[in-house]
Amino acid sequence: MTPGWHAAERAARDAYGRLLARLAWRWRDVAAAEDALAAALEAALNAWPRDGVPASPQAWLARVAERRLLDAARHARVAAHPDTQRMLSQEREEAAMDRRLSLLLVCAHPAIDARLHAALMLQTVLGLDSVRIAPAFLAPPEAMKRRLSRPKEKIRQARIPFELPGEEALPERLSAVLEAIYAALSIDNDATGQSLADEAIFLAELVSLHLPGEPQPLGLLALMLHVQARRAARLTQGFTPLAQQDTALWHRALARQCPVRCWRARRAQGGRDRSSWKRRSSPPMPHGR
Repeated sequence: MTPGWHAAERAARDAYGRLLARLAWRWRDVAAAEDALAAALEAALNAWPRDGVPASPQAWLARVAERRLLDAARHARVAAHPDTQRMLSQEREEAAMDRRLSLLLVCAHPAIDARLHAALMLQTVLGLDSVRIAPAFLAPPEAMKRRLSRPKEKIRQARIPFELPGEEALPERLSAVLEAIYAALSIDNDATGQSLADEAIFLAELVSLHLPGEPQPLGLLALMLHVQARRAARLTQGFTPLAQQDTALWHRALARQCPVRCWRARRAQGGRDRSSWKRRSSPPMPHGR
């Protein structure tokens, strides 16, 4: 495989969620944004091996995807629509902002079936396809693909806003996001070998990064790191309770991160122990020296 092909693969892996969030936020249509980004990646696979890798692969993909969306809008004769004009007139700096948190909140909107929140986040923000997601949810890939198409259509038709909710609504919306992320961590299908723990932890880190002053995401991240750190010890001979686990099997690098996140969560809430996620992540941890 050529350097151009590897560069396209790397750009897709590193920037898919950020680019999709930006496109979906601007055009208010997750499904259309996915199609446009897929077309841009296909164009990259064709062009970069032949013409060379552009100086900014992510910017190249964004331009091609935006052009496809605009062409589709013009083809549908809506280019004069106020929404389209607003999209075209936005400053490029604003368009380049990371909108993945907004996309996570959209995926966990109250209008969308809560049973689909986790799978929708994994697909739209991380770019996992239905073939990867379906076994973890004990569903055939085609069935999962159909299930995930319905909330995307709901987002478009109901014009669910891609803006961050106000201070009063944020706690409830954020709670739905965190519950869905924790649900993804909980998926560990021994029959298929499917585990989405790494992806779920990445989403928790993403929320913590965007809301550094919120204790709940930090508390959830601490809990998830604690759970993942003792996974090997927990799954020996079926299921082993915490008190009976061999701590030598715990992943010490992950274990050491847990109290740090707990401390940050406590500091974020002014020392008052209100974070349910933080309380659940409080069992003693082994510390390597």
